[in-house]
Amino acid sequence: MEFSKEHANFLVNVENGTFDEAIFLIQEAQKRVYKKFKIWLECEIAVLDKRYMGKNSPLLNPYKE
Repeated sequence: MEFSKEHANFLVNVENGTFDEAIFLIQEAQKRVYKKFKIWLECEIAVLDKRYMGKNSPLLNPYKE
């Protein structure tokens, strides 16, 4: 799993990437952008896995006050 070389808003599944790998990359991008720019990237996808739904989702901004 990797980010597209043409557009960083797309993930490309190479070599049988998994859902968990995709989620990890999304989280890593969110954290790095926040650390550098203090901007949290909102996730534009709908994740249907119960582990990532609701207010406890790790994809939500943990820095939001």
